[in-house]
Amino acid sequence: MHLDLIQSLSIAGDSSKANDDRAGAGHACAWVIDGATDLGEPGLLGNRGGAAWIAAEADRAFAAAPEDGSIEQTCRTVFERVAAAFAEQRTRTPESWELPSASFLAVSIAENVIDCAWLGDCAALLIRDGQATRIGPQRDLLIDVHSHYDRDDMVITMSPPLDTTSGDVTTITQALADRFARNIAAHPADWHMMQPQWVADLSQERRAKLAGELSTGGTS
Repeated sequence: MHLDLIQSLSIAGDSSKANDDRAGAGHACAWVIDGATDLGEPGLLGNRGGAAWIAAEADRAFAAAPEDGSIEQTCRTVFERVAAAFAEQRTRTPESWELPSASFLAVSIAENVIDCAWLGDCAALLIRDGQATRIGPQRDLLIDVHSHYDRDDMVITMSPPLDTTSGDVTTITQALADRFARNIAAHPADWHMMQPQWVADLSQERRAKLAGELSTGGTS
């Protein structure tokens, strides 16, 4: 068994912005990458922005990864290559909220078995004998993901799925909030790191630009 790429189309929704999505396939592996929208202006990784950068780097890493390993080995190779490229290509030390991120789904074929790995909300459809099966994150699963910093490293923790069988929105929401509370309490300094809502979170360059626009009556 092998994979054939029949057709692929990936374009940016805005022609003035770099495309932050990628998809590709090899003989025994296929992947789709969805870069997370940047929270700030480009500059950390050139003019494309972090989302477009990480999508392109991950796409190249998947294409270059050996096809004789497991899906776990392939993903580990991709992660290591992207991390090394980031360390080499970043133009400065990033603000915590500037780190590029992306969702992805990848499948590999070994001995007529399809293995799948994913992160975030990317999913795929497996069509066989006229039946379509969703692979990747399931719509009825509610999983909370938390992140914090260990010095310069970002640590991401995925909790077990929440029990949603009751169908009670209030109960489920409270259970999710309780998990958030525990993780925020464990790492209070990092809880807002992906949301630069405070002026103190912004870089000096961004703060200076904001001050200039406010003084002239503009918007940021």
